[in-house]
Amino acid sequence: MRPGGGRTKGHAFEKKIARELGLWWCNDRDAFWRVLGSGGAAHASPGKDWQPGDIVPVKRMDRELRVCIECKKTESWFFEEVFKVGKKSELMKHWKQCLDERAGRDPWLIITRNRLPVFLILLSSIWKGPLRVHGVSTSFSMRCKGVPTAIVVSWDLFRQKFRPEEVHAVLSTVRK
Repeated sequence: MRPGGGRTKGHAFEKKIARELGLWWCNDRDAFWRVLGSGGAAHASPGKDWQPGDIVPVKRMDRELRVCIECKKTESWFFEEVFKVGKKSELMKHWKQCLDERAGRDPWLIITRNRLPVFLILLSSIWKGPLRVHGVSTSFSMRCKGVPTAIVVSWDLFRQKFRPEEVHAVLSTVRK
């Protein structure tokens, strides 16, 4: 890959996920945008109207999706890392970044690499029960000492099984 090509690939992935998220959440492909500088909004003037993550809602109605969305399209991780309990890995590093930047929101790490489907990584403490109730049994837990347990599920399957109002209901039960 030519120098800087990975950044372009990552930006294209973020735009793709933003469009998919908007179509799923409110049938508007422009409802969510990729943050210029990816994550830059997480460090801009806290206390004002700011959103953490790589993708943020840009329309008023979409702001009820209170999540921190981090996107990674990188060749530096392998799916097998999900099964390495207690070991630090590239995948766990990305999950920890999502946790660190979430600013009180539910962390969503959307990740892929070439020739793999897109996966969504969620907090197990919030999503394990709702995933089971919705018949999503094809998920995996990811554990590492000192980091909250994550659950890994197919991004496409998650959007097929959950309607936006169901996501909103799950997130409203955990809000303080």
